[in-house]
Amino acid sequence: MIRSRHGETPEAPALRPFDLWGSPGGWCNQEVSGESHYLDALQALFPAGARNHEVVTRATLVPDPTNRYDANAVAVHVQGRRVGYLPRDVAPAYRQLFEHLARHGFVALVRCQMWGGMFSDFEYDARGGRSVDRFNASVRIGLTQPHLCMPVNAAPQAGYVALPDGGAIQVSGEDQHMPAIEPHLRPQGEAWVYAVVHEIIDPAARVNRERVEVRIDGHRVGQLTPKMSADLLPAIRHLDELGYETVAKAMVKGNRLKAEVVLHCLRAHELPSDWPAESDKVGTPREVVRSEAAETPAPPVVIPPKPTRITFAVPPGWPPVPVGWEPHPEWQPDPSWPRPAVDWQFWVLDHASHPASSDSDASVPAPAVLRDDVTDAVRVQAQALGQSLIDLSIERLSRVCALFIAEAKRSSDERRTEIVSLSERALEEALAIVTRLGEGTVLLSEVESGADQIREIADRLLDALKRDGDSEAE
Repeated sequence: MIRSRHGETPEAPALRPFDLWGSPGGWCNQEVSGESHYLDALQALFPAGARNHEVVTRATLVPDPTNRYDANAVAVHVQGRRVGYLPRDVAPAYRQLFEHLARHGFVALVRCQMWGGMFSDFEYDARGGRSVDRFNASVRIGLTQPHLCMPVNAAPQAGYVALPDGGAIQVSGEDQHMPAIEPHLRPQGEAWVYAVVHEIIDPAARVNRERVEVRIDGHRVGQLTPKMSADLLPAIRHLDELGYETVAKAMVKGNRLKAEVVLHCLRAHELPSDWPAESDKVGTPREVVRSEAAETPAPPVVIPPKPTRITFAVPPGWPPVPVGWEPHPEWQPDPSWPRPAVDWQFWVLDHASHPASSDSDASVPAPAVLRDDVTDAVRVQAQALGQSLIDLSIERLSRVCALFIAEAKRSSDERRTEIVSLSERALEEALAIVTRLGEGTVLLSEVESGADQIREIADRLLDALKRDGDSEAE
């Protein structure tokens, strides 16, 4: 190995720096030995004439197997200058790690803190004593235990960006995914892994359904709570728009009986404004499909005539029915008739339009016979009105009623009866409005008024549900 008299040692250009994981909170906990032999190299790293000066930088740890004093020696380099060694009793524990990195073309990179500068000393010679200025410095690095210096799994193959180191975020539900966690457990009881985090929709959640799922090597190991998900989702969505996966450092702790996964990363609101920098991006991003303006004009929008009624569609093979005939709720077809297709639509829209003239005797055809099942009748009416205001209002009411049904399933028998009664009354009111609008010539203002009334019904139901939820919480 070539050395200069000032401790400068050229490093292999093929080795790329690998930032060791697990530095305890950025604290430089490990002392470096032998700095007194490299004071010239250290002084070149400090401002001229500095006193009691601190320099915070990065250092590489380079094995020195040809060292005549210790074959396990590991040199500490700062900006290409040797400034000391790992202590003799510490270096052997890291030899296997550094050899592994070197085989894959990497050299260890750690946080480094140097403290030093010029100080006054008093020396004596034959002519007496005199004050002189001398330089001195000490070096410390951030180095954790060998088994925590790098992850136990490989980085994702797809392009990714790693969230910067930050506070701990507990993953929930690990106990349901132990087969995916067990391969990463270590005898020391803890290990670092690459974890991929991405957005999912939790169908079981009533509110805040957007969650963050955590995966290790493509396998689900848990998810974050709604609050923690909200803290990370803006960053995950931003990277997804750029075509990158989001990676976080994760600590796996425990054994085959019980294990936990903890992320260590910054939340979205803690990230710097220029994140991610180009240096943060690893690999090639996937192609992001973006909608672009068409080169040719889009065809005109064809709006069909306003539907005026629902008619009964006779399945193939059934005998024809009289005009306007509709089956009553208990009616059943003849068993000898062919069975209709599973997806056959028995109720279809009659697109007959009103006459162009506005004669007073013009009227809307009679509405369909309403079924005893109020919910089904409202659904059919909503289908008939298509994309009209009434349809949108009915859909809103249906969603609110769905909330009531979900609430009823979790309630006592007495409460369930009350909830069902409220829902049925609301649907009957809405159905009465739809029926009234179908009994004669309808002006646009009447349709808008009817839609407003249905929305008000839905709002009343929703308010009732919220009040009940608030009272139960109290």
